[in-house]
Amino acid sequence: GGKIAMVVHGTIFQWDGTGSPSDATKCIAGDLLAAYAKEGIGFLRRVRGFFSVAIWDGREETLYVATDRFRVYPLYYRCDGDKFLFASRMNALLHSGVFGDPSIDPRAIVQVVASSIISTPDTIFREMKKIPPGHYIVWKRGDISIRSYWDISFLLPSRRSESQLAEELRVVFRDVL
Repeated sequence: GGKIAMVVHGTIFQWDGTGSPSDATKCIAGDLLAAYAKEGIGFLRRVRGFFSVAIWDGREETLYVATDRFRVYPLYYRCDGDKFLFASRMNALLHSGVFGDPSIDPRAIVQVVASSIISTPDTIFREMKKIPPGHYIVWKRGDISIRSYWDISFLLPSRRSESQLAEELRVVFRDVL
């Protein structure tokens, strides 16, 4: 079978393979790679922190590119059939030499004028996109799909009491500090 390789950038607040707090001095890339090898891309649901990650799975000839739940570290990408590029900076895609010059997306200009932002997954260029928070890309033999591994909904009220929610928040803060 093929090899598996992973690149991780960012800060992981919580990870020991089970989702509990880890030693801050420990290199966790190997643990994350082992978790992927064992359970697949679903391991992302247990990772807490600000990160971007790319995984090449040679067994499936598949590339996974993911960003954290709030997309603190943005990831941009450009795909044209068998060519797929991703980077944390749009300039890297612009100056890669892999693709020709991109074209300005007039809809993006309207969005900036109307609301000062360009909504995800769009960018100022038609050919470049950004990965939404809590999502990952699957690229396999020229086919691309974007999938969610986490979402938050403010529409469904919690059934827990205020004190239970406060305690849960204290635990989360304790784990990340």
